Amino acid sequence: MHFQNFHLLRTDFSSIELEDQMSDTQEGMNPTEQGNTMSYIQNTAYHLEGVSWTAGNKPLSSYARDRLLYIQSFTYYEVLRYYTRRSNQNFHSFLLKYTYEGEGELTYKGKKYSLGPDQGFIIDCNVPHEYRAVKIPWKHVEIHFSGAPAIDIYRQFSSDDIVCFEQPSDFFHPELEKLLTLHESLLPYQELQISHQLEQILLTILLHSDSYRRAVQQIPENLHYLITYLEHNYMQPLTLDYMAEFSNISKYHLCRLFQKHLGFSPNEYLIQLRIENAKRLLKDTTLPANKIASMVGISDENYFYRLFRSRVGVSAKAFRKG
Repeated sequence: MHFQNFHLLRTDFSSIELEDQMSDTQEGMNPTEQGNTMSYIQNTAYHLEGVSWTAGNKPLSSYARDRLLYIQSFTYYEVLRYYTRRSNQNFHSFLLKYTYEGEGELTYKGKKYSLGPDQGFIIDCNVPHEYRAVKIPWKHVEIHFSGAPAIDIYRQFSSDDIVCFEQPSDFFHPELEKLLTLHESLLPYQELQISHQLEQILLTILLHSDSYRRAVQQIPENLHYLITYLEHNYMQPLTLDYMAEFSNISKYHLCRLFQKHLGFSPNEYLIQLRIENAKRLLKDTTLPANKIASMVGISDENYFYRLFRSRVGVSAKAFRKG
């Protein structure tokens, strides 16, 4: 058992099977309300023979539910016969599975994926899926999670319809242990710490994904040069025409590249650079705001005040006092 030092609930399954059933009490409930791993049976068929160890569920604050990543269930399995098939499209959960020994198989969006040692997957449980044991015993961990940031993180990871990942267990397992330790402990800011650790795990997977490597390779070198130039010369009177000429990229294509790789238009990126540096000067110096406006490249004082309030949410004066 890979989580021996934790207080997990052991359940032995000699042979348990369910075919596409759902109790009236479970219908319409979300995973947090359902209470434990065995409640994740909405429009589900499964067969299970083996042993599971499950972490106890914890009450979740409304703040965590609305703003943070959070664990819905954490279970480690050692199974001899096992499959799960879900057809429900109203199951608000993401699932991370990771194999220690044996092999599983995932069917998702019409594709099959093998899950050998050190391999795993992340899927959206709203999408019909099936996974099963292939080589036994299949020793693996599964984490159901959700939260406001989960959708965007998952979209980044699966942007090329790739849902599987590979991580060496000597690195990945300690990260899972950290997450489980936080889940089982009583700590200040516990929900924030759990969210942070879960995000670290997901980010590590994302940064080692094929889609991330391809995205890095797709960033043109002259765009790198332009970004570096803007970061050191944002105080100059820079126009879109000048940026396009500097980078030897057409204005139209430059706007598309900025939006794709940075999430801003070129002009908005320049504005954000100027505002961030204005914020630094407001906090770190006693220079008047109109002087700071000029120093960051905004010559019109009134425009600077309007721009600062629209981007920061408070006036420059209030920001300095805050």
